[in-house]
Amino acid sequence: MVTNEIIDLVTQETVLTRMWKKLIKQNRIEENRYRRNVIFRHAFATAARANSDLSLIAVSKIIKKNHATVIHAMKQHETNYLYDDEYRSIYNSVAEEVTSKLAEFRFEVSRKPAELTVINADRALKIQNMHLKRQISDLKKDIEILKELHANQIKSLTKNYKQIVEDKKEVDDKLKDFRRRYML
Repeated sequence: MVTNEIIDLVTQETVLTRMWKKLIKQNRIEENRYRRNVIFRHAFATAARANSDLSLIAVSKIIKKNHATVIHAMKQHETNYLYDDEYRSIYNSVAEEVTSKLAEFRFEVSRKPAELTVINADRALKIQNMHLKRQISDLKKDIEILKELHANQIKSLTKNYKQIVEDKKEVDDKLKDFRRRYML
């Protein structure tokens, strides 16, 4: 006996498969690791997983990748969504299309779509904190480089100053000698 849940899952898979093929055709997505192609795969996998009842394996079969790719896409979603404008834009459009296509068939999604689309404030602050710590570390390195540059410039100026003082003394001695010889 076929239950409504199985029909829903098969229909969701069919709808999402057609949608993925359409995305591939429209955006010329290829099976390589170019950043643009990865962004589309990750955005679609995350949106499909968040807005449907399909398993990781079912979503991974749609994009013709391993289930680990879907897990990785979902783990990277928050960071990408926060800091990558291109990813955010693509994800928003793909998620909207996934939601609307599945809504046409009036599916009741058992998982809350907000789980993945709404950024956890605590996680966002942790990511921002890591980002700021990295910036502080980079700035400290820049300060050390500038200190070293400054010290080298001071050494160079000191050396030049000493040379100028020696040259002035030499010129003064020659002038005294000249005055003495010619009694000026």
